[in-house]
Amino acid sequence: DDGISEHSDDDAALSEEEEEKPPDVFEVGSTKLILPPRNYILVHEDGRLHGKDRFEPMSFGMQRVHYESEPEPVWVQTHSARWLQSATEITVIAHRVPTRLMRRDALVVEIAARQLHVSSRESGEVYLHGELEHLIDPKSSTWCTDGSQVTLTCVKANLMLYDARAKGAEADTHWHRLFTTDQYTERGMIDANYFDIPDHIKH
Repeated sequence: DDGISEHSDDDAALSEEEEEKPPDVFEVGSTKLILPPRNYILVHEDGRLHGKDRFEPMSFGMQRVHYESEPEPVWVQTHSARWLQSATEITVIAHRVPTRLMRRDALVVEIAARQLHVSSRESGEVYLHGELEHLIDPKSSTWCTDGSQVTLTCVKANLMLYDARAKGAEADTHWHRLFTTDQYTERGMIDANYFDIPDHIKH
């Protein structure tokens, strides 16, 4: 071991995006919108920049919603996580884990109702850690590695779907950020995938 960190090029790519990307300015009708600089990018599963990263806000903060078929996958990438969601699950890739540690015996992975954690079993170095924006079901959630990436599949608790006061509002199942310390994604930037909402709630 030469002591050199084996983090992927994703970190460098994200840093460049953070440093070089100026505030976005859009005109919606007669209104000029200035969006703050983002500390996240939209990517494909392998980390390549997605065309939707060139975001133009929809009028009145609207968002496209998909019930009958799944939308094109668009992943949100922050410094430590790359994540995608449906109505019932959050899929998280811990993209900072070095390739040589992508083994179950080399990592400590903890999935709690409101927290995710991934670290090196030997050194204790933390690659992913944060308090989740909403609750998940840790007993139904899993993680795996195929030697090329570490993936956590988290089942949303979705308690609002069974709360009579919330009237099963599907919009409440769409997360606008993964961790409470993350910046919110702009509304309408990512289509809402409600394809897997239980039929008795969807209809």
